Amino acid sequence: MLRLLGIILDEVIDNEAVIQKLITILKKYKRSAKLIMYNKNVDDIELAKFVKKYEVDLINVGTKITRNITENCYYLIVENKKENELVTGYSLCFSGNHIMGLKHFEELIDSEDARKKFLN
Repeated sequence: MLRLLGIILDEVIDNEAVIQKLITILKKYKRSAKLIMYNKNVDDIELAKFVKKYEVDLINVGTKITRNITENCYYLIVENKKENELVTGYSLCFSGNHIMGLKHFEELIDSEDARKKFLN
């Protein structure tokens, strides 16, 4: 089952630690998790610099950058609850620190995968 992890690009574009953790986790679950980055207010020049800097990693983990905030995702991580109101199509949402949200996402995927192995 493909799980889409949603993150607001505006909140993480300047946070190297979050981006590296995000890429590490998505590489680990390459076959079952992909990334959607919601671009609300990042201008085209800043976005181009970001994509150029992380181009190889973003392609390897399967990333979609979109301005369409109604794009559905499985697990959404937002820093502010107010941001959560803008993105509407998600199954699960974590509001708070991105590193903690990524840790919870990883635990969720591991527990779902373990449950599938047990049921099969």
